[in-house]
Amino acid sequence: MADATVIRDAAASFRAMLDALDERDKLSLPIGFRDFPRGSCDPASQVLGRYLRDKLTIEPLTTVTWGARLSGTPAFALDSHRRLESDGLVIDVTADQFGQEPIVVTRRSRWHQSFQNIRFEALTDDEVWWNENCAPVLARFMKYVRG
Repeated sequence: MADATVIRDAAASFRAMLDALDERDKLSLPIGFRDFPRGSCDPASQVLGRYLRDKLTIEPLTTVTWGARLSGTPAFALDSHRRLESDGLVIDVTADQFGQEPIVVTRRSRWHQSFQNIRFEALTDDEVWWNENCAPVLARFMKYVRG
């Protein structure tokens, strides 16, 4: 079973690294990270997911959610979102683009469960896309965690 504390620490470090970037640094990142967290859910999930898998031997899935949301939650037009999940643990470092907490690591999240459509997928195996959109950010994160 995934250790929530270890995952929370990794997610917090990843988010802290991205939040510490100034505008010039953000412009040096792949386009999917330049307006972080807005529009960054896929590449951010892929980078954190690969770090969890390769460095912490935790095998997360990406979770794609889209469509109308169930009643009782604020809706945005054409909502879609990607996050991670491991052994029932929701892992999300970009939920604040939708008014949620910036780092979510929990077993129950009403907001994440409110989407009508939820699909689980393995981390990307498209190395061309990975190298263009994610690899530079993982390299920067590895330097960050090594201090």
